[in-house]
Amino acid sequence: MIAKDFPAYTRKILRDHGRAVGYPVEIDLNDRLVVVVGGGAIALRRVRRLVESGARVMVVAPEILDGLAELPVTVRRRRYRDGDLAGAWLAHAATDGAAVRFLERAPTIYWHLSPPMRLPELNNLLPPQEWNSNTEQYPAVDYACRVFTPVRYSSEDEDSARWEGFAFRPGDIVISTRSKSGTTWMQMICALLVFQTPELPAPLGTLSPWLDWLITPRDQVFARLEAQSHRRFIKTHTPLDGIPLDPRATYIVVGRHPLDLAVSLYHQGDNINRELVRKLTGQPEPEGGRPPRPGLHDWVVSWVESQDRPDDQLDSLAGVIWHLSDAWARRTSPRPAADGQPGPGQSPEVVLVHYDDLCADLDGQMRHLAGLLGIAVPESAWPGLVRAATFDQMRARAKAQVPDPAGVLKDPAAFFRRGCSGAGHEILTSAECARYYARTARLAPPDLLDWLHRGSQAGPGWLESAAAG
Repeated sequence: MIAKDFPAYTRKILRDHGRAVGYPVEIDLNDRLVVVVGGGAIALRRVRRLVESGARVMVVAPEILDGLAELPVTVRRRRYRDGDLAGAWLAHAATDGAAVRFLERAPTIYWHLSPPMRLPELNNLLPPQEWNSNTEQYPAVDYACRVFTPVRYSSEDEDSARWEGFAFRPGDIVISTRSKSGTTWMQMICALLVFQTPELPAPLGTLSPWLDWLITPRDQVFARLEAQSHRRFIKTHTPLDGIPLDPRATYIVVGRHPLDLAVSLYHQGDNINRELVRKLTGQPEPEGGRPPRPGLHDWVVSWVESQDRPDDQLDSLAGVIWHLSDAWARRTSPRPAADGQPGPGQSPEVVLVHYDDLCADLDGQMRHLAGLLGIAVPESAWPGLVRAATFDQMRARAKAQVPDPAGVLKDPAAFFRRGCSGAGHEILTSAECARYYARTARLAPPDLLDWLHRGSQAGPGWLESAAAG
């Protein structure tokens, strides 16, 4: 069905090119963030309807009509920037340049089309098969509306689609980290803050289930979370663009120097019973068996140079950087640099925590997290809680705190292997480290890399003892 309020020329163009465009109706936008790029008459008409629907609207455009500025919306008088869509549920584009970016990010709901333009100007916007290839004239995208749905990430033992239908509660905490970046450490910190005692009422994996893990049936995980009466804290290894972003929840993402992560990942691979994982997930036996693994040094060099895409291998270097880059663009803490305009609201909260900050000042970081989560902790309780989160204490209680309810780890105590930074630099030469930093410079923005690397390009070292990962 073509929307009645489309101009006559638009309806004619759509008929001529054999494409019917549906119009979105009955979309619940109450308290959802909608980003509108463009400040002209079309944007004004749409924003009025969005405000009436209860949406939280942010308008981005260098020039904005007075009528738009008078509405209860957040206004950013500048061009669109990467990161402006962070946390958005819906986005409208009212300029061709902005439409290009939107069309690369999410499924299209509907299009508002302007008079024709030539194919070369449009071929980066629409798949050619969408249009009649026998004509030289094609409609230009003047207005695009998109709904942002989570990306699906899956592997032999994880599937982010398991989040579909999950019922959030106010105060939920989602811990989203790459493997071996401090996931279990952050789960333990959240458990200690929520229960305010080192003696937890159940194993950590029971209190904080791994929702994406295929080994535990999805219905069982949902039922366990539904039965919990305490403030929930849920584990995932999925980037934030692959899970629902609910304004009632806080999302914590832990970053760790990728070279150190890689070393831990290598050792973790040796500690997993792959045959048991295969049986529990119903995976077929690989043809010819698994090839022998190279030594640590060669494996890390190969990991740095691998061209794996994030959607194919999230634990690749590109996957690690994408996970952090996506969270960095959405972050509410540490606060992004001000651009002269207030943000579109502080929900959902996205908090980035650095592994090395936890190493250097565990007490201070736990107190800071408690403040961000709105958790009051009696002063007398802090020494015991901090002690329970240290590496030695977590390793001593490995059976209760390692996330291994199915018994796929060969040695639970080996999960907490070292608990300090600098291992990656120790095994690579200066030239190999330089290649690593050159590659990450092509994968992530400089401000994220400054935060992530902490000046470690200057040379190897900076060992910092502390807690787990």
